[in-house]
Amino acid sequence: MLGMPHIHTSDCMNHRWDPQGPVCTRCQEACPAGAIAMVDGSPRINDACTGCMACVSICPTAAIGHERLDIAALVRQARVSVMQGRQILRAACAFAADASADIQVPCHAAWNPLLLSCLAGEGVHMLETDGIAQCASCPVRHGSHMLSQTERDYAAFSKGLEVRLVLSREITRKAPVTKKRQEPEPERRAFFRKLIPTLAQGAAMTVAQISEAMRDDAVHTEAQDGPTQSPSLRLFTKALARLRPNFTPVPHLPSVPLGTVQADARCNACGQCVAECPTEALTLRPFGAQQVLEFQPDTCIGCEHCADICPEHAITQLPSVSLPAIAAGRSRPLVMVGANRKPDPQALAT
Repeated sequence: MLGMPHIHTSDCMNHRWDPQGPVCTRCQEACPAGAIAMVDGSPRINDACTGCMACVSICPTAAIGHERLDIAALVRQARVSVMQGRQILRAACAFAADASADIQVPCHAAWNPLLLSCLAGEGVHMLETDGIAQCASCPVRHGSHMLSQTERDYAAFSKGLEVRLVLSREITRKAPVTKKRQEPEPERRAFFRKLIPTLAQGAAMTVAQISEAMRDDAVHTEAQDGPTQSPSLRLFTKALARLRPNFTPVPHLPSVPLGTVQADARCNACGQCVAECPTEALTLRPFGAQQVLEFQPDTCIGCEHCADICPEHAITQLPSVSLPAIAAGRSRPLVMVGANRKPDPQALAT
């Protein structure tokens, strides 16, 4: 009903960094229909795909996309609704096909913790999922199952945030308000009473839209000039300050492309992790006669590729992530290595 997602092979980590085997299998593991197989180390979508787009939302490098799912447009749509005074939003899937909904998504399987956090950062207090009760009769059919996993992941992830939303499967219906009969208002007074709030709201919306457009342009420019990241991750890092992150450790989740690594004294600054990091989260910086391996928390996608390829086994992925460290956006040193230290040939051979 929705059509298959498309794969941008050049953006896939498997295509660029490991021709001998898949580095990332998140899309294959997340697909509820078993429609993704690894062929020559890269993902391929077969005819079993129902178009639920779970793979689109979980890909850490935006290698999988669909013309009917625009993450940035969803966030902008929510922002406009909040500016109009609605903080409880109704999101309708393609099966519900309700044009009066605040947000339209192809399938509720497309939600992920980062996208929900972005909506919370815009001021959404509750998100109602219209159409989720009809998943059993829908050709896409996987929305309810995938939303249940998203609810669990978001509950764990949002503990690190002070601002969060409530995800609801029920749709609230407001009873019509019966207005009391009043005497007709003079035409001139009614005109100005309606005009002034409208002008003020319009001016506020215009300023907010211009500011947000500038931020979106900056995000788009960074996406083209820098490493490829998922739209949800780029928008989340921009919204993180508004979400007021706390120091509660957030578990490393497959549905959230965030990670934290550490390095120990076995590191010899060979630079292999730096050369193959898909998002340039690792760098080597000269420091006098030594070198410092530095880590950039806000660009790491938790792929663990650096830990897998390190010839000295000096890098490990931590089980939790610090959201305040990501919000700060500052690199931190992992280990300092003397310039005269040479790689261990035996370790490199293994």
